Amino acid sequence: MPVRLILVSMPWALADRPSIQLGSLKAYVTRLFGASIQVKAAHPYLDVERVLGRSLYRRIAERSWLGEAVYAALLYPERASACARLFDKQWPRSEAGPFPVFEEIVRKIEEFHENMPLWSDLEKADLVGMSVCFAQLSSSLFLARALKARVPGVPIVFGGSLVSGPLGKSLMESFPWIDFVVSGEGEKPLSRLLSGLLPQLRGMQKGQTFESLLASQAASEGATDGFPTAAPERLWEVPGAPEALHSATSHKGGALWGPGVFFRDKDNRIGGGGWSQCTDLNDLPIPDYSDFFQQARTSGDGRIPIFTIPVESSRGCWWHRVREGRPDKRACRFCNLNLQWRGYRSKDPHRMVRELEVLADKHKSLRFVFVDNALNPARLSQTSRAIQGMGKDFHLFGEVRLPIRREQARDLRLAGFRHIQAGIEALSEGLLRRLGKGTHVIQNVAWMRHCEEFGIENHSNLIVEFPGSTPQEVTETLEVLQVVKIFRPLKGVRFWLGEGSPMAMDPKTSGLKGIGNHPHYALLFPEDVFRRTRFMVKGFRCDRLRQRRLWRPVWDFLRQWRREHSAFRHLTGGEKPMLGYSDGGSFLLIRRRDRHGLVQTTYRLSGPSRDIYLSCLDPIRLEELKKQYEDFSFEVLRGFLHDMVAKGLVFEHKGWFLSLAVEEGLKKFLA
Repeated sequence: MPVRLILVSMPWALADRPSIQLGSLKAYVTRLFGASIQVKAAHPYLDVERVLGRSLYRRIAERSWLGEAVYAALLYPERASACARLFDKQWPRSEAGPFPVFEEIVRKIEEFHENMPLWSDLEKADLVGMSVCFAQLSSSLFLARALKARVPGVPIVFGGSLVSGPLGKSLMESFPWIDFVVSGEGEKPLSRLLSGLLPQLRGMQKGQTFESLLASQAASEGATDGFPTAAPERLWEVPGAPEALHSATSHKGGALWGPGVFFRDKDNRIGGGGWSQCTDLNDLPIPDYSDFFQQARTSGDGRIPIFTIPVESSRGCWWHRVREGRPDKRACRFCNLNLQWRGYRSKDPHRMVRELEVLADKHKSLRFVFVDNALNPARLSQTSRAIQGMGKDFHLFGEVRLPIRREQARDLRLAGFRHIQAGIEALSEGLLRRLGKGTHVIQNVAWMRHCEEFGIENHSNLIVEFPGSTPQEVTETLEVLQVVKIFRPLKGVRFWLGEGSPMAMDPKTSGLKGIGNHPHYALLFPEDVFRRTRFMVKGFRCDRLRQRRLWRPVWDFLRQWRREHSAFRHLTGGEKPMLGYSDGGSFLLIRRRDRHGLVQTTYRLSGPSRDIYLSCLDPIRLEELKKQYEDFSFEVLRGFLHDMVAKGLVFEHKGWFLSLAVEEGLKKFLA
């Protein structure tokens, strides 16, 4: 019989989509080991959403502290009151409807887990892997401990962004029911771990190495939706397997499990670590989401909703250079999204198109979310046009790193990217430099303009209360906000400090002191666990009160902006821009609308004035414009542009010019 591996994704993963971590690992392990390992991907969050209701589940899942508080109360019942206080504090007061009762939520989830259908599979598993990402720490710890209580011998492996590097080692030291942690990318470390555990079982020759297994690429014979009812010998019950679990050395003196795996030795010391990545993402199999859709079919009324399907075209970030233990000069100072990656890799456009084709046809959905940290800018237009060529009406979400040209934004929209998050973060040149963004204010404003023009929902953030911000930076932010309020609003987010970010590794440069676990963890975990464990979110001391006072006008502006823009879109049906133009070929008509959607002012630009204005639809310097319009002097060009700036039709910043009006007709979608 095959070895049985169960991969689990706990709440609070978003319940409108399968776990890409589980789907990718299942496909990779199945292709590599064939029928010798039977993999099942379990998504208990689907059942928890059904227990709580879709609306309540979504609200909890969108705020990590809420979800962590619920399962921490199950993990440590004696801390239920503290967890309830954190839950009440974190619940958004702006939410409509009755305030949820924390104790009732905990009770419902506890009752579900006592008799959840997944236990029948977990109790027959040879190895259980748990993906631990955003808001999944306490829930994964809860299930792992409960599984160890029922089946003490089953090995449990953690992996995911919340357990990479030092975080994973620290968790193993604090929570003895975790046997292994995969640090970083999961495919190779998990497969190497399996190859180390399998020699005692059929399906592999004794002494066969992971490298030789990779070379052979055993063909998969398929996997069933469930496990056999008969219970053959479990992996950890095979003679010699318990000793193998705690072996610490190989013939080269390193860890038997290879790089990328933390393990316990026979003296309960934690060894291992490092990283092991796939070189070419094109070689990876397409994620296998069959278990998710099967579970959705059997746990509901038999009908399959239209789920969003996760895909990835790249891993890592091409801008963020990662170094072990110290920050790199080229990196966003606040970012820790690359803890589990080393370097940047991306798939070829033709491979990405094939993946979308297969998954769309198989699961009958056109809604996809690209989970990349940043889509590859070098292949952005090529990939977008390849997707357009598929002839499918996709509904896509992705994240990009600026700058993005107008032509690229159009290609993205035509491909189906209706929702995009870009790394704006700041509207002050000085603040962008200290953030390490490597971008400029004019590029951020251009992106907001392009989103407005092509109907892309801009999900970009504005970091507020950044430590050390100056009054000048806040003033500049407010000045730019006055310009961009004609576009879709940004979302204000408070700065938070994450494990492994350049600022956490070099706090003095940013004026941070007292770096340690965030105080909220002291409410979730017992004091001894809080003090000895390394958690993802950090607490710190800085000029916090000063920053709150400085940024209060920005918060007020953002709230008013969102209200006014929502009202404007409601009145106009979302079809009209606040500042738009129509192109007459030899002239432009630029219309400014008031908050009711009525045309307030119309400007007519004819001949060269039209041409110059259209030349500024992407940021451009005066010197470059002069090369295009040699018949005009610098003084004439500068005078025209400054007149446009005075009328609010052009944005000028640090010598760059950008036309703000967006094209209203359909001609904008033509190449």
